[in-house]
Amino acid sequence: MDPVKIFGVGLAAIAYLAIDPFGFRQRAIDNLPAYVEKQAPIIMEAQEKALGIKYSGKPNFKFALPQDAEDKPLDPFLAVYKPSDTTIYLSNAKVPITSENSFTNFHVSFDIFANVYYADETIAHELGHFYVDQLNNSLQFKAPGFIADTLPDFGVRLVSEGIAEYFSRKLGDSTDYFSDSQWPILPIHIFKPFHLYEGGYHLVKPVIDNYGKEGIEYLMFHLPDTLDDIYDLPEYQKQTLEELSTVVYRKEVPHGDSIEVPIGKLGYSSEKELFSTDYNSCSALLVDGEKGAVLAHVFASSRYQGILDAEHAVKTSLDVLQKEGNQHAEAILIAGNQQHFDIITKDLERYGIPIRKVELADNYRNAGVIGSKIFFGARDVSYNPLTDSLTVTEKTRVFKN
Repeated sequence: MDPVKIFGVGLAAIAYLAIDPFGFRQRAIDNLPAYVEKQAPIIMEAQEKALGIKYSGKPNFKFALPQDAEDKPLDPFLAVYKPSDTTIYLSNAKVPITSENSFTNFHVSFDIFANVYYADETIAHELGHFYVDQLNNSLQFKAPGFIADTLPDFGVRLVSEGIAEYFSRKLGDSTDYFSDSQWPILPIHIFKPFHLYEGGYHLVKPVIDNYGKEGIEYLMFHLPDTLDDIYDLPEYQKQTLEELSTVVYRKEVPHGDSIEVPIGKLGYSSEKELFSTDYNSCSALLVDGEKGAVLAHVFASSRYQGILDAEHAVKTSLDVLQKEGNQHAEAILIAGNQQHFDIITKDLERYGIPIRKVELADNYRNAGVIGSKIFFGARDVSYNPLTDSLTVTEKTRVFKN
């Protein structure tokens, strides 16, 4: 036998005995409701310290599964969280796990609350679902995939279970045992709980490790919800980390009675006029709230750090509006290119923002050539939040000599 493996097992056993010298966590639970009432607040406090989060309340607990749980695919239903009544339902009986929904393809009967160890893991996991629900409810613009009791879309389930596993494992063994080579190559329906839980944890772990609450919120609104994402989850994870590493910030430049919005930035105003100049292939996104408005000068390229691009325009604008106390918004988009048009309109739909006006600008309307000079159509955009008036001024700009 490999001596390294023996040594590894020995270290694990010593570490376990140091944490639990009398086997306390292996003991059975005689009174599940009493145990949960005492233990849940302890677990929540530990999660707050470990993850740097804050719960704003606590969930309800019931000790029988809801009637509709049998309709959900994949899970061996040992516990369920329902947003509609903020309740964690815990199974107080042995649950059959068939070969169709098991991790190992064996048919077994498993009692999740046979001992303290499994009980704590399960409670911590379901509290992860509860936290995501709380976070979603605290946002003015909610992630639509996390509102209903059921999570039918694979991308939502993968991220949801991954986050919940993170909440559970952060208090114990946080090792990521999954590798990218274990993602299935075949269609979505062959994904099993192993992929949802182990794979989901693998997918979200570096995001939450590096970005915490911001990372969780980003995942909620940027799900792997396309076939390209599902068939290449490592690339989805890579893109998520790259996008989160891009620092997008707000900068306002006072200009008399107006606020100038530089290229690749955005500005907020409740009284003064917002204006930005020389749009060509860039896009103008105006998001108007009841207390003020945001004008974003969305840069044509996403290659530059600190520059507002199409992928971040809607979310960043809504963050500013929410910070300023706006609860409702409408959008006007003048897209400078087809890619911006597609990305931004999709994000507005994702966040449930009504579109007051949208157009794909004709950048070549005023284009022409005189001698060696090439002229392209350009635009200046201004918006007055007091009079609710948008002005677009078309002009001709020298693009190249």
